[in-house]
Amino acid sequence: MHALIISGLISFFANLAIGFFVYSQNRKNRINILFGLFSLTVSGWRVGSSLENVILDQAQALAVLRFNYLFAVWLPPVYLHLYYTLTSHLKRRILVLRAAYACSVFFTAVLYSPFFIRGLAELQSEPYRYLISSPGPLYYLFALFFAAVVIEVLRTTISEMKAETGKRRAQLKYLAIANTIAIFAGFEYFLRVFGLVKSPPLDDYILVACVA
Repeated sequence: MHALIISGLISFFANLAIGFFVYSQNRKNRINILFGLFSLTVSGWRVGSSLENVILDQAQALAVLRFNYLFAVWLPPVYLHLYYTLTSHLKRRILVLRAAYACSVFFTAVLYSPFFIRGLAELQSEPYRYLISSPGPLYYLFALFFAAVVIEVLRTTISEMKAETGKRRAQLKYLAIANTIAIFAGFEYFLRVFGLVKSPPLDDYILVACVA
């Protein structure tokens, strides 16, 4: 098992651990619950990059990958819900949040269709084989959905940061930086899925650095 596969497992355990830790600190607090769910969606999506590369039967690997994308399609609204709650934008942007959840319902319905993921594609990774998603036409809509949500999260965080002072401003600045790194990791992965970059993705290691 080479480093590119191990990275998915590291990302899985790191995100799952920090999510469980935050949730366990106050299991009734909405922010703790949302953060735990957010960490679960990140870890559930990212471990797919490892599983599709260790399962020898490609049909089984594809089935597992599509299951992992169940976490991916619910990540954007949970992410948005968390940051609207953190920045007190929830009531003002409730229609946007509802639209995001509606989009996730749609993507869940088409998840196992070849219109979302056609199959598996191989990236150049000498001397190892590295498999990645082969996107269908609806995958491009998912990428646009993901991009719109993460941009809205970053916009909301920066807007709130400008309105705050002192410790609260410093906390929001840290969150904006962490979000920027996480967003870069997401787009770095999409570049590989769309075939714009041929080398294997490094997004799992970027996410681990962000968590750390």
